[in-house]
Amino acid sequence: MQPDSRAAGFRKKWRILATCGVVLVGLGVSFVGEGIIAKANAAEDAGFSGSIYWFSMGLLGLAALNAGICCIADAAKHRFWMEYYSRSGRPR
Repeated sequence: MQPDSRAAGFRKKWRILATCGVVLVGLGVSFVGEGIIAKANAAEDAGFSGSIYWFSMGLLGLAALNAGICCIADAAKHRFWMEYYSRSGRPR
């Protein structure tokens, strides 16, 4: 595998992961906010169906937020290797 193709492979993965990470973080924060608003607006006598909505929105939001943070961290790793292989061409 040539140095340029390695760097190009890492660049492609970095762009995909960074974009997905930013989208997932925004989606997660939005879902968590929606869950908080739903809980604040829910009546105490809404029962199980009212509480399952805000719980599921918060749960999905936290899962998306966590996945987004993981994607951004993985993108940072790919960015490092992209820079490394584009400069040196091979590991030391």
